[in-house]
Amino acid sequence: MAKNKEALYDELVDIQNKIDHHPMISGPHAEASSLVEIMKEQGYSHEEIEKSLKDQGLPSIVDIGKNTISGMFSLWWLNYKKII
Repeated sequence: MAKNKEALYDELVDIQNKIDHHPMISGPHAEASSLVEIMKEQGYSHEEIEKSLKDQGLPSIVDIGKNTISGMFSLWWLNYKKII
């Protein structure tokens, strides 16, 4: 049986909420990624960036990379579910 419009809308809202709160979009990993990009653009060294991340209690560059690898698929899947 096909879903009614209200059920489809509720499902879409749920998917969008998951995307909005995905670790790659919000939270410490997203904040750390942004900080790394800003500091790289400003010419900071790898060591200075790592120290800044640690001082702010954010994930390290290695942790950001691990999260990117594991989180990319789940974020892709959520976006894919929006269109199917």
